[in-house]
Amino acid sequence: MATALGRRAGEPGLQREHRLSGYLTVRETAEVLNMHFMSVYKLVQSGELPALKIGSRWKIDPGQLDDWIARRRGIQREWLLVGGGERLLAAVEHSVGPAAAVHQVPFGAVGVALSDSPDVVLIDATGDGHAALAALDVCRSQEPPPLAVLLVDQPSPALVDAALAHGLTTLMPAPACEQWVAQVEAVLSD
Repeated sequence: MATALGRRAGEPGLQREHRLSGYLTVRETAEVLNMHFMSVYKLVQSGELPALKIGSRWKIDPGQLDDWIARRRGIQREWLLVGGGERLLAAVEHSVGPAAAVHQVPFGAVGVALSDSPDVVLIDATGDGHAALAALDVCRSQEPPPLAVLLVDQPSPALVDAALAHGLTTLMPAPACEQWVAQVEAVLSD
C-alpha cells in the first residue's frame, strides 16, 4: 500500500528513517512533496503544514501529511481574467479544469474584483496594452499583491519594458494552455 512516503512499505530509501521515529523530517517531506526543503520549512513554521517540534527539529506525521495533501488537492483556485473575449475565457476555463473557478471582468472593474482575493489574475494584453498595464498597476497596489500574469501574443518591447518597470512580471503566451497553467499552479504551491 502506498504511503505519504510515495513508496510501498518495505522499499528502501525514506522508509529507514520513518521506521525508526514514525515521523518524517522536513527534508523527507520535501522529497515526498517534490518541493525545496525551505518551502516545506516555511509551511511548517507558518502552521499551514501540521508538524511537531522535537528538540530543535520539526517532525511531520505521515498520516497528517496524507490529510494535508488531500485537503490541498481539494482547494478550488480562484482565477480572475481581466479583459479578453469569449474565446480566451473558454480557453482559460478549459486549461484550468473543473477544480478552479474563472471569473471575467472588464479592465475598469479589476479593482473591485480584487476585493474577492483571487489566487491568480490573468490580464489580457493581446489587445489594449495600456489598459493591461493599468490593470497590472492596480494588482501591484494590493497588499499582498496577487499573482498577476500578462497574457501576450507578440509583445512589443515597449509593453515588456513598461511591465517590468515596477518589478518582475510573468508573461505567458495567449491563448491559455494546460502547460502554463501547470507552471502557475507550481508557483502557487511553493
